[in-house]
Amino acid sequence: MMDIVVVQREEMDEEEEESSRGWVYQYDAVSTRGHRHRVAVRVLHGHDTDELNRLVVVDRQLFGSSSWSLKCFARYIRRMHGAGFVAEINGEVAGFVLHIATSKRGVAEVANVGVLEEFRQMGIASTLLRLALDDLASRGYHTVKLHVASQNVAAQSLYLKMGFVQTGYKEDYYWQDQDRDAVVMRLQLLPLLPETEVSCCFL
Repeated sequence: MMDIVVVQREEMDEEEEESSRGWVYQYDAVSTRGHRHRVAVRVLHGHDTDELNRLVVVDRQLFGSSSWSLKCFARYIRRMHGAGFVAEINGEVAGFVLHIATSKRGVAEVANVGVLEEFRQMGIASTLLRLALDDLASRGYHTVKLHVASQNVAAQSLYLKMGFVQTGYKEDYYWQDQDRDAVVMRLQLLPLLPETEVSCCFL
């Protein structure tokens, strides 16, 4: 049985944002162990090498041999108009999302998203994705696509709940990973940021 975590969200006005070290979104979440945490989300600083190095470390913990290098992060951000959000708990990176432009006008891709295991089931993945989708909609994108490992049923379930649909399947997409195949998913953008919600997060 999955643990349902009730997340109370609060958006900040401009003055609160300026006094909160650039946080764009904060909410309190209760972990499955019963501990209450403040999750703070801010814009990803893509041109800050220290920031990217922190993401490289997190990505390596999440994806092992198929994780991205610093050069890979930099390329996606600087050459493909990459942007995203970082979630922190007590100053520690808990998760992040990165979206990029594609060669098709109006179509973006969620290129990388993940939450460290100890911070899962706290609504972080769904919060990051909703903020990313809202950001893409504000930039004029009408469609978002992503690839997810075929055996990652938990992530696929989350994407389906957020409105994504499966549109394809690619064999040997993750050539460095044992789970090589990828499911291709797509979403037509809609307004996606309610003030409160009951979150069941799998990532």
